[in-house]
Formats: sequence, structure tokens, C-alpha cells
Amino acid sequence: MARRDARGVVRVLARGGVLPEPFVDMNFDGFADVDAAGRFVDALGNPVGAPSPLPTADDAYPTRDLLGRALGSDGLPLYDYLDANQTLLAGLARDVPTLTTPGSPALLNLTTGLPLLLGREAPATYAIGRSRIELTGFDMRASPAADFIHGLGVLLADPSTDDLLLVLDRLFEEREDVVAGLIASGLAADAFADQHDASLVHPSTLWDDVLRGAGWMAAEPGLTEGVLRALADPYSARMGPILGDFIRHRDRVEPLSFDPNRSLYDAKFIDPVDRNAPAVRGNQSLFQRVISVIHDFDQNHLCNKQSAQVGVTVPVAGFVTLPLHFDECSLVKVDNLARLFSQSIIGRARLEVQTGWISALDSVAGTLGVNSITVDQLFTRESGITGLDTSPTPEALARMAFLPQNKFLTNLFDPSRARDGVLVSPRHDATLFACEREYTFNDGRFPATASFYTSIAPLLRVR
Repeated sequence: MARRDARGVVRVLARGGVLPEPFVDMNFDGFADVDAAGRFVDALGNPVGAPSPLPTADDAYPTRDLLGRALGSDGLPLYDYLDANQTLLAGLARDVPTLTTPGSPALLNLTTGLPLLLGREAPATYAIGRSRIELTGFDMRASPAADFIHGLGVLLADPSTDDLLLVLDRLFEEREDVVAGLIASGLAADAFADQHDASLVHPSTLWDDVLRGAGWMAAEPGLTEGVLRALADPYSARMGPILGDFIRHRDRVEPLSFDPNRSLYDAKFIDPVDRNAPAVRGNQSLFQRVISVIHDFDQNHLCNKQSAQVGVTVPVAGFVTLPLHFDECSLVKVDNLARLFSQSIIGRARLEVQTGWISALDSVAGTLGVNSITVDQLFTRESGITGLDTSPTPEALARMAFLPQNKFLTNLFDPSRARDGVLVSPRHDATLFACEREYTFNDGRFPATASFYTSIAPLLRVR
């Protein structure tokens, strides 16, 4: 197919900025000169015998290549051509016969769902000249197909779409193995899904939420890549069966009253969720309850209470409360409990301790004559919770939030509350402790053991 310039005239290919004979460019506009009838002309304005771009029935031009393109005296094409075989239209033309075979008419089968895509039926009026025709048509204001075409148009008009298409083109040309692997993964996931009868109850907003989350990730540079790399971590591979167990069971998991610091790695889940009963308190899965804890901790702060006091255990005298009172958030301040807990799982949690702690400890050492101790030592020893210091573990934070507080913690903190003001402990007790359960896998792959915390850690490290 011959390309045409802005005038609609066949485009002549220049050689080193000069047009081949018999074409001229006397007005220096970059195009071969033509007359009012669109015929190529020479320097005097007389029509020249330029050959047609492609042969006609009575064509007598002697120099053409095997594709029928007109060649100049140098053996190169006179005109600019487009290989139409590489266009989308040509590809569709080649594929249409296979889509319309009588045995498997794919195009005909696609039309079966067309009425649903076009939208609900509604009265319509069409004007043809002076006539108005009333009939039953499709309400295009509520048409999924119209929305899809509009969205596709917006996508194609976006400047970044060109970059995406170029990346895809290079992937197909240079990394066919990667593309084949992605397609194989999709087919494997589809085959796995066919083995199960799980389905979403209509209407469901699950995929809307998934797409919204994917949009948030894509908007932050490097985050999507980081998540994909995290999912390739061997510990992330253990997340599926662990989350499945959390979704199936509703057990209440609590530490032993006589040994609250003991790890619950050997906890057992034996109480399945009753799917025929409402999802109310007592019949909510562990997964649902963990998500609820995250929701209530998110954007919720942790601060020492107003008029907080520091206490310490000293020899002979026992537990002594210092005669010092601190304003709210003047000793300990955490802006987001959910973020603190997430960071504690990967060892990055830091309690923001204000300078008042140091003064209080100096008072302890000077007034009571005890050896100076650090904030970490004071917090761990006096709270009675292993791992509760300025770099707390998730196990320690769970015990601080959901177990009865001793006098040291009571002097410092009010009971934790959810974002709606309800006490956290009665609402979410016996939930987070289940995350300590350790699973053993006998498939010969690494890691052989994993918990909720270790399996989700790779994803938390992305941020």
C-alpha cells in the first residue's frame, strides 16, 4: 500500500534530501510538485510520466520489484510504501476464516452475549431525514459495551499507552519465554480454579476492590515490582495454606494465664466456621477477625495517658510509683498502631520515646539508689511482657493490647480503643495470638515451617 502525504498525493521518497527523477520540488515544501489536477510536474510545470505506485491492468512501467513497487533508476522504490500484511486489519482478515468455521463458529458464539453487553432494551426514536422511526433499541446510557469503548478510547489516547505497547512488542520479540511463562501460569491458575466450586455471591465488589488496590500500587513507582518480587519469596508461597486455614476456622486462641509469654506456636484450630449461619461474633473466621483488628488499629494512635506515671520495682520496697506526672503523649507517641504492628513483624518497629523517659529513669536511680537502667530494660521488666521495649515484637504488642495490664502499664496507658471508641480488648481478644501458630510442611521445599507472621513478612518488607 502506497503512503500519501498531507495533500493526499503519493509520497515520493527522497535520496539524501533530493527527489529522484523525474520529480522536482521547486517550492521547497518537501513534497514533489503537482498541478491543480494532482499530477506530478517537472520544473516547467508540465505533467511527467510518473508510474503508478502499484501495477494496473494496462501498466507498461518496466521496472518493478516482486511486490509490484515502482523502482527508480537506482533500483530503490520511488514511493513510500506500507506493508499492509503487518496491520491489525490484515491480521483480522487472516483470522476471520478460522473464527467462522461451521464446526466452531467463535464469532457467532460471541454474538450470543451481545445483547447483555449493549445494555437493557428501551424505546428509541431515530430520525431519518424528515421521518421519525420509533422502535425498541438499547439504552446506550447504561451499556457496558459503550463504557468499554469509551474506556478503550481514553486508554489509547493516553501518552503512556505507546510506551506500554512498545514494551509488550519487545517482550514478544525478545523474551518469548517470559510471555509464554505468564500465559502458562494463567492457564494453570484457571485449571486449578476449575477443580473447585467456590464462587462470589452477586453482587460482589471484590474485583472492584482488587482493581482499586492495583491502581494504588501502580501509581507508586516500584511498588508493583516489589510486590511481585515479594510474592516470589519462598515464605510467601506458604501464605496460601495458612490463610486458607484462617478462613476455615473461628477458634479463640489465648495465652496461658500462668505463662502469658509462652509462644503459641503449637496452637490448634479445630472449630470450623458455620457457613450456614450469619457471620456474627462467635462465627467469624480468624481471617475476618484479623482484618477487623487491622481496620481498627489503622490510623489509631498510641500515647501515654494524661497524668501518666512511671513505676519501678526496687529491692525490699517492691513496686514504687514516682511522684511525677506526665502530659498525654509526652513519654510515648505512636501515630498509627497498624503500621507499628506491621513493622514489628519484620523487626522495624520503633516506639517513639520522648525525653521524659530519660528524666524519669534518672529520678529512679537518684531517688531510690538503684542502678541506672535503660528504657528497654525498664519497659520489658516492669511490664512483664517479653519483647516489649522500644523495638517491640508482634507477640509483645498483642499481649500488651489484649491481656490484662499490670500496674506499670496501667499507670502509663489507658486501655486501647478502636477507631470508633470501643475498647479493643473485648472486641478482638483471642484473635492475634492465632498468628503465632507455626505450620509444618512435609513437601521437601524450603521453608519447612512458617507462621502467619513469617509468611506475610516478605510483602511487608516492600514498603
